[in-house]
Amino acid sequence: MKRTPKGLLSPTTNAALKLIRDVLGLEQRDAAQLIGIPPGTLSDLELGKPKDPLERDRLERMVERWEPAPGSVEIAVGAVQSIRPDELAASPGAGLPTKLRLDLEHTAAALGREVRHDLLSAAQTLLWSVAREQAATVWAVLSPLSKLPADRRLVIEGSPGYATWALVERLAHESERAAARDVEQALALADLAVWTADRLDEPVALQAESREYAWVSLGNARRVKGWLDEADRAFDRAKEVAAPAGGMPSPFSRARMLDREAALRRARRDFAEASRLLDQAFNFAHCSELGKLWLSRACLLQQRHDPAGAVEALEKAHVSFDHRSDPRDRLAALFNLAANLLDLGRSAEAALLMPQIRAFAEARRYTLDMLRVQWLEGKVAAATGRTSLAIAILEGVWRDFANLAISYDAALAALDLAVVYLGTGRLAETQILARQSVAVFRSLKIEREEDQACNLLEPRIAKENPTSR
Repeated sequence: MKRTPKGLLSPTTNAALKLIRDVLGLEQRDAAQLIGIPPGTLSDLELGKPKDPLERDRLERMVERWEPAPGSVEIAVGAVQSIRPDELAASPGAGLPTKLRLDLEHTAAALGREVRHDLLSAAQTLLWSVAREQAATVWAVLSPLSKLPADRRLVIEGSPGYATWALVERLAHESERAAARDVEQALALADLAVWTADRLDEPVALQAESREYAWVSLGNARRVKGWLDEADRAFDRAKEVAAPAGGMPSPFSRARMLDREAALRRARRDFAEASRLLDQAFNFAHCSELGKLWLSRACLLQQRHDPAGAVEALEKAHVSFDHRSDPRDRLAALFNLAANLLDLGRSAEAALLMPQIRAFAEARRYTLDMLRVQWLEGKVAAATGRTSLAIAILEGVWRDFANLAISYDAALAALDLAVVYLGTGRLAETQILARQSVAVFRSLKIEREEDQACNLLEPRIAKENPTSR
């Protein structure tokens, strides 16, 4: 291959002009038309035929008409300088041994790419951080309006700049926090997130990502409420409105969205799909998200009747927690450790954890968390032979869930209570609770618990060949 004589090389800026046009895939005629010059003039500029090199500011103005990526001129000029023999000959490394000089040039090029990536990434992160701080200020205005949810919409509509992707994210996270104390509030906040996402003045891709995140939030709130069919529809809607994969960097956590869907699949007892979703979530997770994901893995393993595996996952969760972790996740880890110790027949160890778990929950005064702590206390009491206490606690938990219209958890609590009733010979009450539970589980298509409830009924009422799974 012939090398162009060194003296005929076009100046750096002229060569950069051609490089940018080639990379953008523009024909010389079309590129010249966009600039407003004859194609022959553009050809002469690229070849460096004019006596003087193309001035840098003129290069910037010309290339701007082609709408390249930001920083293209600087990158193109640097690329030309990196590969031109005349530039290399004049560089400080001209006297170095050839191999050493080449190794250093390769290293410098790689470092340049990394520095560019890191600078752009840092700038993007900074802008996201500013947007989240602004959303926190907006939330401080909206939060006191909890008893008048319509007012929140009026405030957002009447305040230019309030409806942003960061507010959608904040509302989704507030919905998740509210689910620990007031599921109706969690539903209202998720609804508001969906409503806000539909009113964004953001780039198209960011609008789509915001809508997806909001619908995932609504699906999660519906799951907590026990509306599993409605939760399924929300997650389906999230997929419909999602932006195509592989677009711009997103401020939204893909790991978090996958984890929320995995929780719904666990509730549906579709353990294979839940496991697949969690595997994906781990691939997307940042370090600060690993603790929550290991906690989710532990919940999945417990429900699959693998308490030993669940305890191992909880140990990994504990190691992964850091100062950025939600304190409630630490409560959940302790809670699940006690539950798995019960499943392993280590009820005395589980009982020792209960005062710490209760103190943790009471300090935060989250209604649903406290109710679930009481539920676990009832199961511990049953496992340690305190039957009367277990019945009193589980009856209260069952009634409270029913009063809150959380039918799924009410049915699960009723199933635990029915087992204790059966152990004391209270057959009629056992069957009343079992019938109620069967109806709920059947409506939700939760076969495993439906079968367990059927096993507590009289043979003439039970399903054919019921099995406990």
